[in-house]
Amino acid sequence: MDTIRQRSAIIAGWREELRELAASLEDDTLTVASHASAHGWIRAAMLPEIRGEKLADEGDGARRAPAPTVVVDQDVGAGDLE
Repeated sequence: MDTIRQRSAIIAGWREELRELAASLEDDTLTVASHASAHGWIRAAMLPEIRGEKLADEGDGARRAPAPTVVVDQDVGAGDLE
């Protein structure tokens, strides 16, 4: 029974960590992109382009073509992208 309680406590801790992480990332494209870059999930060289697109989106409010869908493959590492 102690093992089940210990596992439940660990899972509850993970759940809280995820809530805090989600709250810290907010829904800000540049913040999320910077976070992803810091973890090696996207190339840092992409940040200026992302920043430019974000500024363009916020600028005049003009409609633009939707961005392409990105599928994340957990088996691909940062070194595999270049």
